[in-house]
Amino acid sequence: MVRGREQAVADLRTELAAVQARAQAAAVAGAEVRARLQAERDALGEQLAQAQQALGQGQAAQGALQAELDAALRRAERAQAEATASRRLAPGAGGAHQVQAGAGLKRIGGRGFVHCATG
Repeated sequence: MVRGREQAVADLRTELAAVQARAQAAAVAGAEVRARLQAERDALGEQLAQAQQALGQGQAAQGALQAELDAALRRAERAQAEATASRRLAPGAGGAHQVQAGAGLKRIGGRGFVHCATG
């Protein structure tokens, strides 16, 4: 009976060593996975920061372009109004073949002008 108990103790020691080895391997694997996930998280965080910066720059550029477009449209509208006023003030001046300022421009969509054929 003592021999059976000694064998049982030896078996338990062997099983304990195997379990400890598996636990150590799992801890190492877990640490490797954790390190890989942290590296992925850091890379994605950097990509997000770059994307946000690019978006901000794009929005700023879009705002600047919109301001330039608005200014150009105001200048075109002013030029058209001046040309209309000039034609009203001097309807016969300059002869029949003179091209009037602003002639051939057509207002589109309430925002700008497009050149069109006159006839």
